[in-house]
Amino acid sequence: MKRKGTQQLVSTVLLIPCMVLVFSQTAARAATLVLHLPFDDGAGSTTAADVSGSGHTGTLENMNPDNDWVSGQAGLALDFDGSNDHVSIADHVALDFATGDFSVSYWFFKRSATASFDNNYGVSKWSTGASPGINEWHLSVGTGLATGDNPSFAVEIGSTRYKVIAPLESPLHEWHHVAGVRAGTTISLYVDGVLVDGASSLPTGAAINNNGLDIRVAANQPIAPIYHTDALFDDLQIYDFALGDGDVTFLVANPGLTVTSFSDGFESGDTSAWSSTVQ
Repeated sequence: MKRKGTQQLVSTVLLIPCMVLVFSQTAARAATLVLHLPFDDGAGSTTAADVSGSGHTGTLENMNPDNDWVSGQAGLALDFDGSNDHVSIADHVALDFATGDFSVSYWFFKRSATASFDNNYGVSKWSTGASPGINEWHLSVGTGLATGDNPSFAVEIGSTRYKVIAPLESPLHEWHHVAGVRAGTTISLYVDGVLVDGASSLPTGAAINNNGLDIRVAANQPIAPIYHTDALFDDLQIYDFALGDGDVTFLVANPGLTVTSFSDGFESGDTSAWSSTVQ
């Protein structure tokens, strides 16, 4: 198992009659797990530690640190009451992806159906779709609309929202895994390890908005109206590269573990990559 954030030596062997040419170089960039909140901190803790090593600690807001750490999908989880609970993670340049690829994944156990936009938000840098241009992205446990328990993933570029939505609702009172991926001009949504929707409609080279928003878990941004979600959340992971099908399948099969990927960097603009699991 490779450790998080390490670089891999890349070797390419070119076979030509009567000779073997070997090109070796260190990977141009070690693509990174930029945030990992396992939510395993336990009773008494008012923060959720980022074990990625990046220092993006989450702060429990309006929560009871003695009671809201509960059994989760992998170890512990956080219990949000749908009234005013949420976790905030301070904005940071490493969490502003601009034109770059990125991925967000987590587990959720939703207890109440989406109604009047409540019980919709999962993990996001999003205020309200009613005010285009002030949002960044969201990976939600609802449609992003007033009703519907279909998970969704959206990004905002300028005043235009690009969104993918699961065709089926995720049943309540069950653990489910969701992952949203931006890869170039494409955004994709996975539910329980299955690719359920994708759209290749983003403008080439377009940057996702950077409005200085914190990441929030179980609520949207503190700009009225504010909506909250009645659910458990577990094992939030954010990457600055695009997870592939196999990576997401691995995360679903192995709650609590993570993935790392390395760009080969041989040619400018070459986005091919391979992944390996890490603990």
